[in-house]
Amino acid sequence: MPTVSYTVSTAQLNELKAALAHHQGIDVSEVANDDVKRWGLRQFQSVVRNYRQSLIDSSNPVSNDPIAS
Repeated sequence: MPTVSYTVSTAQLNELKAALAHHQGIDVSEVANDDVKRWGLRQFQSVVRNYRQSLIDSSNPVSNDPIAS
């Protein structure tokens, strides 16, 4: 299985922690680096699922045109 890796700066990590804390309604001090990793993975998986669904939808379009009789 291919591996995707990325590097973030300390400032970017802190911003991700703040975003996750805001999303969860908790204090940023309660967010661990591993929490950010898991959250980022879920966000990435969601992007992939949405992309795959858009491919399915575009290959099977639903028409709003009335059926000719």
